[in-house]
Amino acid sequence: MKLNPNSLHQCAESAAGVRGAGGYIAEAERLGYTKLEVLDWTSSAGDWYFAVSTDGKLWDILSQANNYPRPGFSYHLEPRQEPLEELCNLLQF
Repeated sequence: MKLNPNSLHQCAESAAGVRGAGGYIAEAERLGYTKLEVLDWTSSAGDWYFAVSTDGKLWDILSQANNYPRPGFSYHLEPRQEPLEELCNLLQF
């Protein structure tokens, strides 16, 4: 998926400046990634996992965690530099 936000992700920033659930796109872009694939976004709390890449060949893991009871989300990058298929097999996604 190209990181250009669609209409759902344009609301990633709230009026208070806190990133909403779609803030993972802004975080991936901030870190210099140009490609993003969803690994798991089944959590209704927004605790989601993404594969991110700069070249579409080697991928890292970006996770998003809900900051409840504080607003917004935290992000964690796990550098893996694995092909996407191997990364998915490793993580069983």
